[in-house]
Amino acid sequence: MSITTTTAIQAYSNALADFQKAQTSFNKQHEQATPAKTVSPTSFSDTLHDSLNAVNDLQTKKNQMITSFAAGETQNVHDDFHAEGQPGRQSYVSRAQQSS
Repeated sequence: MSITTTTAIQAYSNALADFQKAQTSFNKQHEQATPAKTVSPTSFSDTLHDSLNAVNDLQTKKNQMITSFAAGETQNVHDDFHAEGQPGRQSYVSRAQQSS
């Protein structure tokens, strides 16, 4: 029985050694195939600063749209809202002024 146990332990050791060699080889190939990407970390203060600037820009835009609507420059808020950032689209008032 000790010969069988010794043979089994030897077979297990060989299989484990082969697995470790294969794993090491795979890891080396993977490291060479995909170089590490350098990611510049963004600090919390930078993220917060950028977010606050975005909110401020949106509030300024909102105030401009309210002022435009109150002054009668815009009659259809929906068109103005969706025309933002879309070249070629004009507000209802602009189209009406062009047709007169």
